[in-house]
Amino acid sequence: MISLRAYAKLTLALEVLGRRSDGYHEIKGVFQSLSLHDTLTFEPAPVLRVLADVPSLAGPDNLVLTAARKLKEAHGDGRGAVITLSKGIPEGAGLGGGSSDAAATLRGLDRLWGLEMSLVRLASVGASIGADVPFCLWGGTALVAGKGEVVTPLPTPECFAVLVSPPFTLGEKTRRMYSALRPYQFTDGRRVDSLVAALRRGEAPDNAMLGNVFEPVAWRLFPGLEDYRRYFWEAGARGVHLAGSGPVLFTLERDAERASYLAERLRREGLNVLVARFLPAPTPALMLSCPTP
Repeated sequence: MISLRAYAKLTLALEVLGRRSDGYHEIKGVFQSLSLHDTLTFEPAPVLRVLADVPSLAGPDNLVLTAARKLKEAHGDGRGAVITLSKGIPEGAGLGGGSSDAAATLRGLDRLWGLEMSLVRLASVGASIGADVPFCLWGGTALVAGKGEVVTPLPTPECFAVLVSPPFTLGEKTRRMYSALRPYQFTDGRRVDSLVAALRRGEAPDNAMLGNVFEPVAWRLFPGLEDYRRYFWEAGARGVHLAGSGPVLFTLERDAERASYLAERLRREGLNVLVARFLPAPTPALMLSCPTP
């Protein structure tokens, strides 16, 4: 049996530069792996099967099963596996849980089946599953460009994220987020460039450096989300940001003690609060660029 962790993805900065000729959006962002994670186990079996502690995730549309099928197609392999998923990342939170699970599935089955595929080949398969899968294969801190397939590693600072997960859901969330963007919200990437420069100087990101193009959209599409931002301010947060496509909100702290203090104040309000530390990539740094379908 093989067991792997699928780490959450935090969007530190995200800009949309414009709409591409293929219908996707051109993005530029800085993504960060967090210690918050799901756990997947892989065992040999004659057919593919997914078990999950959240029943809805064991269905045919789960990204774990999609990733397994894509890998079989790419390698022409007929073997199966039983994949067991244990969730630790909140569902539909904007923390890349599904993409990270897909990435862990590609890694896990590559090992289980003895395929010995390169990271670039796995990432090429991953890009056909979702735009965030190549980053989740890589992990750590990275500049992400294109539609998500170009991943350039960056130094990982010592930092902690304090996250609040509101009980909001939104069907077809990512599609609706992108559809709600207007051309005046497209930018030139300078905010991301500034954050990248600071990270390369060895600086921890300041809350003022962060920004997410989806924040104005989220306030409209998640009624009541503004109330959760107010909880952060009242607890003493230095900044409040949207995680990915939301609805999770977060703030950054540079030391564990301060993060724990802030989390405790938020928990007193009856909120679902998580604290996670920044994780570096487990693999040597180089640029990962994979072809997209």
